[in-house]
Amino acid sequence: MTVLHPHQARGVFHVQNVSGMDEKSGNYGGLMTNAVGCLRGNVLRAIAVVAGSGPYSACQGQVAVWITHGVDDTYIPYTSGEASRDRWVTANDCANTTTAGNPAQCQNYDGCDSGYPVIWCPHENDGGHQHPSFGRQAVLEFFDSF
Repeated sequence: MTVLHPHQARGVFHVQNVSGMDEKSGNYGGLMTNAVGCLRGNVLRAIAVVAGSGPYSACQGQVAVWITHGVDDTYIPYTSGEASRDRWVTANDCANTTTAGNPAQCQNYDGCDSGYPVIWCPHENDGGHQHPSFGRQAVLEFFDSF
């Protein structure tokens, strides 16, 4: 799911249904969301990524990012989620320090460029390769913040 910049749309632009991002698109939902956020960062405002990898190309612009990955994901390695997180932390000029987020599983990266937060929400024993139990509500709150 992705949010356009306010001057380009009044609502939400659905790249994929947040409630079924990976369930409906095989193992490519998170990869696709990362790719679209990267390649269309000059148009999009924010993305939420569930169990993804990438982006793997040069990006245009910046997007705010909420990302979750299951430690026990058996489809996409947890290290791929960590690499995605690290890519967005660099892209949004964040520090390598975090503060506790809400919900408690989340970590908000410090010092990101204004308006471009990176929120990392790892989870364990809570779904593996899918939205964790806290995910849907957390994503809605993240998008509502814009």
